[in-house]
Amino acid sequence: MTLTIDERIVRIEKKISCMDVVLKQLQEYLHTLRIENDAVRGKLHELTDVQGKVNELWLSR
Repeated sequence: MTLTIDERIVRIEKKISCMDVVLKQLQEYLHTLRIENDAVRGKLHELTDVQGKVNELWLSR
């Protein structure tokens, strides 16, 4: 079965539309990962501060 040019265009447009949806989902997921990464970095800084305080107390004994 041979497709007309118009049918091919319609198929390509549908594929592009699907790719746009997937791209949007990936962008949202990336945004979520960035937020989670920032939260993890914040906790890491907190733990580093706590570790520094524990070390200070240990050395002052």
